[in-house]
Amino acid sequence: MMSEKAKARARQLYEYFAHGQTSLLYASFTPDMKKQSPETKLSTISKQVSEKLGTPTRTLSESFLPGLGSQVTMYSRTTLYSKGRGPVMVILAVNGDGNLADFQITPVPMVRNDEYSDYQDTTKLRLPFNGPWIVLQGGRNVYDNAFAASEDNRYTVSFMALRDGMAYDNDGRKNSDYYCWGQPVLAPASGMVIQSSGNYSDHAPGRMPETQSRQLCCHRPR
Repeated sequence: MMSEKAKARARQLYEYFAHGQTSLLYASFTPDMKKQSPETKLSTISKQVSEKLGTPTRTLSESFLPGLGSQVTMYSRTTLYSKGRGPVMVILAVNGDGNLADFQITPVPMVRNDEYSDYQDTTKLRLPFNGPWIVLQGGRNVYDNAFAASEDNRYTVSFMALRDGMAYDNDGRKNSDYYCWGQPVLAPASGMVIQSSGNYSDHAPGRMPETQSRQLCCHRPR
């Protein structure tokens, strides 16, 4: 997972899609994918995309992330098309055998600027942890951060600890399987803690908490 070989394979599969090579793309489908989407359906989707959007013209971004629910490399590429009005994102999940375990194509909504869109930090900050971590969601564009379209969470950043390209050991069903579990959270800058709360129960992997699990507010003395 997340190896250079996996990344090269993901890019290759994207090129199959971008150039209408549906037979090669379909040949890479896992058995479950083939049951869900027959080759005729894939061919129809490819023709519809070509007729409506045209051809890819410029790549805006690409990213690789480990799959949290299964052992796959998630690859996303955001591209402008010759006939399209806005960016389009293609997401592929490649398993350890180099086969396609998931495939999605979706338009990227534009994010409206607010009063903080051009804000630049004035305080020198550090990441709130040590060791190798990856940003799962973070940034001011939807193709970097799924929270960017949310008024309440658009500046949220989600991190995940990795080891050898994986986020967890065993089957990932327990909190303790994840490498981030039990790691210390460090202050990103010097300051005084004025409020904290940690009386909520931990939630199981893959489940959204009913309430925010932990809150921490810091105040930098003037």
